[in-house]
Amino acid sequence: MIKIKNLQKIIDQNPIVDIESLVVAAGQVVALVGPVGSGKAELIELLIGKSQPSKGTIRLADVEPWTEKNLFSQRVGVLFS
Repeated sequence: MIKIKNLQKIIDQNPIVDIESLVVAAGQVVALVGPVGSGKAELIELLIGKSQPSKGTIRLADVEPWTEKNLFSQRVGVLFS
């Protein structure tokens, strides 16, 4: 399950990601689409713990990616192709 609440990523005073609330249940399939520069890659970096948000929370598999890195890497795998 993915839970996002009041998530913001601001770079150089520009809001790159701004999501008030999002819940993706286990087993749901979601597509991330949008034009170039819309923040898709930054959102993925936030979800996998590569980047920290300016504000808000993300929980994947009931773990916060950037504060619980060891537990996160035990529960979540990421594969890019």
